[in-house]
Amino acid sequence: MGPTDHGRDVRLTPARRLARRLRRWAELLGLDARRCLNCGAPFSPSADDGTAEGLLCARCLAALPPMKGPRCRRCAFPFPANAPTTPALCGDCLREPPPWQGMACYGRYEGALRDMLLELKFHGRFRLADALAPLLLDSLLCLPRPDALVPMPLPLPRLRRRGYNQAQELALAVGRLLGVPVRPELLYRPSCDAPQSSLRARERRRNLHGSFAASPAAAGLRLWLLDDIFTTGSTARAAARALLAAGAQRIDLVTLARTPLHAFGRRNQHDA
Repeated sequence: MGPTDHGRDVRLTPARRLARRLRRWAELLGLDARRCLNCGAPFSPSADDGTAEGLLCARCLAALPPMKGPRCRRCAFPFPANAPTTPALCGDCLREPPPWQGMACYGRYEGALRDMLLELKFHGRFRLADALAPLLLDSLLCLPRPDALVPMPLPLPRLRRRGYNQAQELALAVGRLLGVPVRPELLYRPSCDAPQSSLRARERRRNLHGSFAASPAAAGLRLWLLDDIFTTGSTARAAARALLAAGAQRIDLVTLARTPLHAFGRRNQHDA
């Protein structure tokens, strides 16, 4: 009799036979399939890793629509689609220009995008940063390439409690895609201010007074200031001013999501 006995390879060790059986069961149960980083469902990616299509299933991708239509280039305020002419800046940015030059934003802070950002922010699902970062690429075409990315820092006591900064995870993912260095050491936030999400627009301005400090190493650099969510703009204003005071040549703002305009009221959009 040869090396096989009734189709069974007798040369396999018991451990290898067990491994083969486990692989067959995994194939039958779909456990070896690519799984969506958001919902965990098995799917066949339509693109390679490093793209949203390679990391998220079609259902989750469809639930993450980008903002469409003309918008203010400084704060991403959407203009009416049927406007006869599209201005470059909204009224608020004309009256009180923010300290950054341009802004890139992917979508509205609602639905699946909001859920994914909350999972990243409060539950430490860092791989979601890899899935969300590619969504920004088309939006970033409106900005000149920077010398470095600067993630929005957390206050040091909060960073110690949480153990990570979701904005830095997003910045690292974007930096890998674009080949741009991430420089978190250029900006820090030593003050123990109250969480911005619990405050009204005017309270946010007072809460952030003097709360950022920037390194002299920012001098002469063109920087993208990256945050996960844009709400009233008060945090971004304070951070951008600190970088400019340190000598940064240009600041552009990059954010994945923008809160719905009715959340704080359009009139208080730039209360910072």
